[in-house]
Amino acid sequence: MATNGVNFTYPDGARRESLLDIVVNIDPTEHQLVSGLQRSTATNTLHEWVEDTLESVGVNAQFEGGAAPTDGASNPSRKQNITQIFAKTAVVSGTEQAVNRVGGDRMAYEVTKKLKALKNDIEYALVRGSIASGVASTSGSGSARQLKGIKGWITTNSTNYSGATLTETVLNDMFESVWTGSGKEVNAVYTSMKGKRRISSFTAGATKNVETTDKRLVNSVDVYQSDAASMVKLFAHRYVTVSGDYTAAATPGFDVIALNEGSWAIAYLAGREPKTTDLAVTGDAVSKEIVTELTLEARGEKANAMGRVFF
Repeated sequence: MATNGVNFTYPDGARRESLLDIVVNIDPTEHQLVSGLQRSTATNTLHEWVEDTLESVGVNAQFEGGAAPTDGASNPSRKQNITQIFAKTAVVSGTEQAVNRVGGDRMAYEVTKKLKALKNDIEYALVRGSIASGVASTSGSGSARQLKGIKGWITTNSTNYSGATLTETVLNDMFESVWTGSGKEVNAVYTSMKGKRRISSFTAGATKNVETTDKRLVNSVDVYQSDAASMVKLFAHRYVTVSGDYTAAATPGFDVIALNEGSWAIAYLAGREPKTTDLAVTGDAVSKEIVTELTLEARGEKANAMGRVFF
């Protein structure tokens, strides 16, 4: 419509909308462990590995010409975890695939989005999973195999602080318990944002030196240094403490897990690494399933510590 001989944009019904051809997803992603832990291979749904220890240290002084000392070694112990199947399905109608839409090919976009969601689910299980043997789908039961997560594995150096304040002394006591019991050092701390901010405020051990080989450290990350742990990366993590963990007013707390990341590994069942499979067409839609199967190896839980119910 022209006004005084001038065509203005406001009443022009033929204007094309200004729509950025990018779909922005604002939901959080959380997969530091999926991205950072070592990889291993499982060959059965019941995955086992062996853990051994050295003899206790003591005075070792032998008689000249004496007999060989008595063997004081203990047998290795066998540890086990269950593989868990993770899957997501993307379904797009034939019409949706055909139309010209924002973000390009809808199925490609959906697969990318489902992969991110799948990694979130794996991360959640790695932190919080409770072991379950499960049953086959044809049994009529709803249970499925579930792996035991990190919080379930850490028992030796696990302490309930019953709402006490997380202090620098307490954090270093956690590190020391790992060093004393295993000879290893903590190199990563996972906690809530509240916990990370608390640790970042400690002035004695704060630094910004990082190893650039760690691909998770795309931006600057807080690294804490102490006598018992020389270079500890601090990760704010959404699944260490979740809503409903602590509901009582006296214990509104958060948890801290202090890890030696080298003592953990993600074991993918052989041939079940993440892959996308086309599903049979049963109607006017295209379907793809993303599936993987894996478990968590705890190669020495004594090399880790957990503090629960901090405030």
